Amino acid sequence: MALAMAMAMAMDLAMAMAMDLAMAMAMDLAMAMAMDLAMDLAMAMAMDLAMAMAMDLAMAMAMDLAMALAMAEALSERRISCKR
Repeated sequence: MALAMAMAMAMDLAMAMAMDLAMAMAMDLAMAMAMDLAMDLAMAMAMDLAMAMAMDLAMAMAMDLAMALAMAEALSERRISCKR
């Protein structure tokens, strides 16, 4: 009787430990996956933002340059026409 009781208790303990371990591993895995996903998402968003900002900057600079060139052209045209 005592042997059966001891066996049952040992089985219970082993089952509980195995369940604990499995739960902990599953939790670890889920956490790691969630962290990975969040990191990936944050990186992608940061990259997108940086790209958009760089594009905006490049566009603004190109526009500025084009405007400046156009103004210089117009001024030189006026200067030439004034001299005639």
